Amino acid sequence: MKVRYIYITQLLISLIPVKENASEKYIGLIFLPFVIAIVSSIMIVLFHRKFDSRYPKIGEKHYTEKIFKTMDEGERRITLVSMYKVNQNNTALLLINIILIGAFSILSDVNQTVTLIILIILFTYNRLFIKGE
Repeated sequence: MKVRYIYITQLLISLIPVKENASEKYIGLIFLPFVIAIVSSIMIVLFHRKFDSRYPKIGEKHYTEKIFKTMDEGERRITLVSMYKVNQNNTALLLINIILIGAFSILSDVNQTVTLIILIILFTYNRLFIKGE
């Protein structure tokens, strides 16, 4: 409930300069509430971590296997299903972006070759190397 109020307050404060047709020098006022929220959330994440003693340290070898050994069957299933869905969504979004940027490049005569190459490399990596592991 508190997050919703913070979000609404951020939007209202950031829309005040827009509504009042403020000049470009007040553009910083639009971003001020978001910067404050970002800084406060970073501080919360850094100083209020709660680590589970069962989990291995992040830099250890075979980290993923050790994490899965600490989970029970239900947690493992939920984790694997969500990882599969995230992988499928990433692949679909990359493919859609490749198609849209290619169409934009053709229709507008704006060269997007570098962007297309980067997206194709990401798509290939996502399909070949992540599936193989």
